Amino acid sequence: SEREVLADPQKTLDWRDAWSAEAESGRLKVAFAVRDWTACGRQTVPERAVFESPEAVARAAGELHTWRRALERASRLVDGE
Repeated sequence: SEREVLADPQKTLDWRDAWSAEAESGRLKVAFAVRDWTACGRQTVPERAVFESPEAVARAAGELHTWRRALERASRLVDGE
């Protein structure tokens, strides 16, 4: 929010830059939006992370191994093993 930007501009820039770096790395898709704030002017800020699959969420969270293990166990339950 504009209030948060005004309270700590450097923290806001660091936050925005971290999300931009993630988007540029290709590890994560990030949707950005333009905000027109009275005191801060027009700013492009990250709006949301976009994931193509549950596996992509697990990868971004550093839990890909756990996700794959859960899938394997679920498959065994369904297959009756």
